[in-house]
Amino acid sequence: MRGGRLVNVVSAEVYEADVAVYGNTVVTLGDVSAHSGPDTGIVDAEGRHLVPGLFDGHQHIECSKLSITSAAKMLVPLGTTNVVSGLDQILVVAGLAGAEAFLRESQATPLRVLWGAPCKTPYTLPTSTVGHYFGPDDHRAAHSWPECVGVWETVREFVTTGDPDELAAMEIARQNRLPVLGCAPMATGADLTS
Repeated sequence: MRGGRLVNVVSAEVYEADVAVYGNTVVTLGDVSAHSGPDTGIVDAEGRHLVPGLFDGHQHIECSKLSITSAAKMLVPLGTTNVVSGLDQILVVAGLAGAEAFLRESQATPLRVLWGAPCKTPYTLPTSTVGHYFGPDDHRAAHSWPECVGVWETVREFVTTGDPDELAAMEIARQNRLPVLGCAPMATGADLTS
């Protein structure tokens, strides 16, 4: 790509730069002449901004009511190439089989979907009636999935009250060296220690 303005999301700069790409990999930025040959395709990016694919680290994608194929058709052209989702609503209806089907469908799209295994579902007190209760046994089964990037939506009320399912999910994540991704809106220091 020649003549574009690169949006550098690391340095927060925007500057003129050519970009050489091979397959799905950016090879070099700036002087790309060493990576050009007679069969190189050239994209004229004059007057355009070159932006890396955007990564949405917390999206309840299933709540869009779209299939993942349809969601990808909407998100990717607007720049989002990766999302992390808990697939909570799929899990409470169809369990691990539903989440696995959703993730398999996503592999046929240009959108990379990563999965944060919910601490437990449902997240309600008292517990709601749902088709599937996602708990410790599900964590033991799913933490080895390649899409699983950690435990999602650890609810502070469950942590502070010592909810056994949430604490078990966090321990299973620790054993599997996966991060615990919190969800504690409006929490303050005093709230976290009581």
